[in-house]
Amino acid sequence: MGKISKDDLMDCEKFNEIISEIKDEFKNDFNNAKNEILEFLKMGVKDKDQPIRYISTWQLSCLKENEELIDDILEILLDVMKNDDDQCVRQRAAYVLYDMDEKLDSIKDKLIELLRTSSNGEVRGEAAYLLGKIKDPKTIPLIFSKLKKESNDSARSLIAWSLGDFRKEASVAVPALIDLMKKDKSEVVRWRSALSLGLIGDKKAIPALIQQLTCDNCGDVRSSVANALGEMRAIEALPYLNKSLLNDKHEDTRFEVTMAIGSMEEAADFSIPMLVEAMKNDESSRVRSMAVQVFPSIGNESKKIIPDLIEVLLNDEDNFVRSMTIRTLGKLEAIEALETINFLIKEGSIKEDEFDVLISLARIQGNKSKSYSKILKLKNKEELGEWELRDIELLELRYEVEERIDKIKDEIINLREITQKPLQSEIKFIIKDGIENLNIILNELKNELPKSQKIFIPRELTKERLFELRF
Repeated sequence: MGKISKDDLMDCEKFNEIISEIKDEFKNDFNNAKNEILEFLKMGVKDKDQPIRYISTWQLSCLKENEELIDDILEILLDVMKNDDDQCVRQRAAYVLYDMDEKLDSIKDKLIELLRTSSNGEVRGEAAYLLGKIKDPKTIPLIFSKLKKESNDSARSLIAWSLGDFRKEASVAVPALIDLMKKDKSEVVRWRSALSLGLIGDKKAIPALIQQLTCDNCGDVRSSVANALGEMRAIEALPYLNKSLLNDKHEDTRFEVTMAIGSMEEAADFSIPMLVEAMKNDESSRVRSMAVQVFPSIGNESKKIIPDLIEVLLNDEDNFVRSMTIRTLGKLEAIEALETINFLIKEGSIKEDEFDVLISLARIQGNKSKSYSKILKLKNKEELGEWELRDIELLELRYEVEERIDKIKDEIINLREITQKPLQSEIKFIIKDGIENLNIILNELKNELPKSQKIFIPRELTKERLFELRF
């Protein structure tokens, strides 16, 4: 293998090519191949230039599927997180480790030791955060004890955040987290404590969360509080969320409030007027688009605002808001929107073959429509994302359930006709019992249908998304 340059370390494609070359060169000599690869990796993470170390650390995530290297990669990353003199490089190492999932268990004891003994507050915080990812409940007492004693703001915020990963098992920490959310001088500590309260889900935290939504002067804290209230489906918070949606000056807070209202589902029907106001008039296109998206989760009451959605489709200048409006009209099966959608297609404002348009037309027009046939053909195309594929699967499920419902309805009609004929009473009893059982199945299937219409809010991604904000 030729000389490796720093540029090779900075180029992800070239990075992976070099790993493959080393494997090919030493394919019959595993130990030499492994040593060559590790030397290559160490060269990057030990470089004197910070950008090289940062990118090289990031590149290690490309190798997490290489089982023969994983133990060494974990050790390299742990060493970077513990010893690099640059905070950003250490944080990147922690983030790559965080993405290692179950492989982290092998370094649990070393993380515990770092949390106990490291003199660097940030390293202690990262160790706690990674222990949260491992989710061993036996580590909760240690993490909780460190939360109460930690003086470093960064460490305190990450320790507070890590407790949320344990969900209900960390309920012992709820009073302390409430106290931090309300009183800590660090805004980061307050908003991370709020998020953990939402993930732990103890209803005793709801009054404190509501109070913080109305009084904290930091928008990031208020947005995290709204996220927590949504995570907990705190229906009693709806009046405060409604007010915040219309009056809070912080865009992210209004966005999270909108998601929180949507997570209350049918209980949020009296929030519809506030959502309509936000959908039409909020200055943020993010907030307007999220307001549009939550209506299907609220249920049948949302059908009353179909004219408002059509108005938004015609008048909003933001392409994403219009796309989400078309999706929502599809989820609401708004047949009265077909004329407007077809008009916009003819006008050229929207394209008939765009995914959002196709999926909505398929929902409105049914499984015999050309739009549904086109959607099924798109299913195997690589450019479709996770959400699009999920939408197609849910639509297929819906039509499959509807088909089963129709068959059961026909069977019930046939059985009822049979009972009108002269039959022995025992046979009639068996048939009526069969009809009752079919009706039970029918109701169960009907209950499955609304699930495909619910808003898809990836709350499990929230912590990873917010973790990314640190970089």
